[in-house]
Amino acid sequence: MSDSSTLRSSPTRTHRSSRLSTIGSEANDKKRSIRGRRSSMSVKEVIDGVEITKDVIIGDDISKVNEKNSSLLSIKMAAIEEEEKHLMNYIKKLQNEKEEWDKMLQNYEKSVVVAKK
Repeated sequence: MSDSSTLRSSPTRTHRSSRLSTIGSEANDKKRSIRGRRSSMSVKEVIDGVEITKDVIIGDDISKVNEKNSSLLSIKMAAIEEEEKHLMNYIKKLQNEKEEWDKMLQNYEKSVVVAKK
């Protein structure tokens, strides 16, 4: 069973992002599931004059989507925590360096005062 229906979008929208855009998009049915619903489609879009074709899955199992998103979320959270630790250590290092420079400046000012006497 194949369906040659074509979806065309309104030409009034103008998006320039890498997301699927409605400019010049043509979506053709690629596969149909057992129940006759579209399971994926090939999407053609034009971004800045370049035509790109992508396969898009429609109606993916929500549990798979949630599982994928939760695993990505935990990976991103771990990366954020690691970056936070790195930044906190860097801030401590900068504070220590500032204290050292302040001490050196105070010692210099004292030596200038002594030299003027």
